Amino acid sequence: RLYFYALVQSEKRMWEIVKKALQAKNIAFVDTLPYLQKLIMKKVQPYPLSTDGHPNHFGHHAIAECIHAELYPTLSKQRSH
Repeated sequence: RLYFYALVQSEKRMWEIVKKALQAKNIAFVDTLPYLQKLIMKKVQPYPLSTDGHPNHFGHHAIAECIHAELYPTLSKQRSH
């Protein structure tokens, strides 16, 4: 458990650095974490219980929903012009 906690803290720090760098350069990004957290709150595991580190099909679906929710309004506006 201690290893997992350290891993999560390291991941949080890494994303804080990346987000600040992207924002400083005015580069758009999509934060999928809230969508993945919703799965966890529903007791659905978005990642395999292994050292793989890549999302499973539930995680991929949540990420796709997030990207769609973020990009669809922008793309719809562009098409209507």
